[in-house]
Amino acid sequence: MNKSKYVIGYISYPVNHESFQSFVKGMVEEQKLVACCQAMPKIQSMYTWKGKLEVEEETLLVLKTKASLTSKIIDYVNKHHPYDTAEVVFTDITTGNPAYLKWIDEVTLDQTL
Repeated sequence: MNKSKYVIGYISYPVNHESFQSFVKGMVEEQKLVACCQAMPKIQSMYTWKGKLEVEEETLLVLKTKASLTSKIIDYVNKHHPYDTAEVVFTDITTGNPAYLKWIDEVTLDQTL
């Protein structure tokens, strides 16, 4: 369970995949799960998948959101991401600009409604 109210999330996504824009827009604008998503294009990932070493170019998505929304984000990723087993992990934000953290609250889904 998260102790911090805010988290940073990481999702790897295939480079130049046709669903990229709609995937991100869905989290930020439509579902309001994420305040901000930054895309770091063309990172190189090396991993073992089904017993074989894979080397892929991917885009790393960096998300800023509330800890209370992580389960909804994981569900969204599992439903809309093109990978069978998508990377989606979170780390706590322990401190930050109070105005920025307030903005995260203002633009993301309010779980109390």
